[in-house]
Amino acid sequence: MSRNNILDNQESAEKYFEAVWALKDIKKSPWPGQEGKLSLYDFIVFWHHRAMMLSTPPNNPRRNAAHSGPVFLPWHRYMLLRFENLLGEAIDDPDFNLPYWDWSEESKVLENSKIWTDDYLGQFEGSDWEIRFDQNSFGDSPFPLTTSRELRRYVGTWPEVSVGDKAAIQAVVNSESNYDEIPYDQTSNRFRNLLEGWRGDNRLHNNIHLFVGGHNGTIQNRVFGDMILSTSPNDPTFFLHHCFIDKVWAAWQEKWSESKYVPNNSESDEYLFHRLDDPMHTFFDETVTPRDMLDVSEEYSYDSLSDITQQ
Repeated sequence: MSRNNILDNQESAEKYFEAVWALKDIKKSPWPGQEGKLSLYDFIVFWHHRAMMLSTPPNNPRRNAAHSGPVFLPWHRYMLLRFENLLGEAIDDPDFNLPYWDWSEESKVLENSKIWTDDYLGQFEGSDWEIRFDQNSFGDSPFPLTTSRELRRYVGTWPEVSVGDKAAIQAVVNSESNYDEIPYDQTSNRFRNLLEGWRGDNRLHNNIHLFVGGHNGTIQNRVFGDMILSTSPNDPTFFLHHCFIDKVWAAWQEKWSESKYVPNNSESDEYLFHRLDDPMHTFFDETVTPRDMLDVSEEYSYDSLSDITQQ
């Protein structure tokens, strides 16, 4: 199965939108145990929120169970796989493929992209697309969530936020052969962190969240400081963006096939959730580790990787 660019394939775009609407529908796709209140789409948003709130180790402002550390890429790859499967089930299509959004092709004029039109992602903005839970919904989350219930975006309103073009992505992929390094957090200066965007001129992944704004933007959090919203998956843009980030990682893996994932199992418990064979944070009834996500070639492929690795 092949994932492709949503802006190059109208059929793929229409199927994605159909599936997302169906998964958000409380009646069509109820969250087991939350019937009549929350959908499976809401569950995915909640899962991301809880992983982001789980700091590693506790009260560490520079790493959590899904971000700011080595597990960032394998955890989101697993999330995309589960989301992709749920979308296919929602529209009864076992061959459903999650598309990606290659924002680098329009980096200089991204605010004018057709991706924001009502035929594409514009259809989700407003009161019909809300975050349906808050920190009080389950009685055990003291962390603040966005106060805006309906989906909002503020595309391109931060003039100081730069969006990486294809050359910027290729430079990271082709020049950095090491996956990560100690201290395995926002200060690391290897491939994972350059792609995640805590380092580098264009801060690749992070700056797209800031560029889109709204539910993809930032809040002031009393533990983590300025951070990307934990409920950012409520915007369907999130999954298209992260699918492209996953494609970049897949291209890097192909180019640097001898490079190993770090940290390995001998590292300190300080790196819990991020070591090679640590169970990743999930609410699904299965154990999945970063090692399990290093080769997913039997699950899916991308239409091309050469556009990422060519110079």
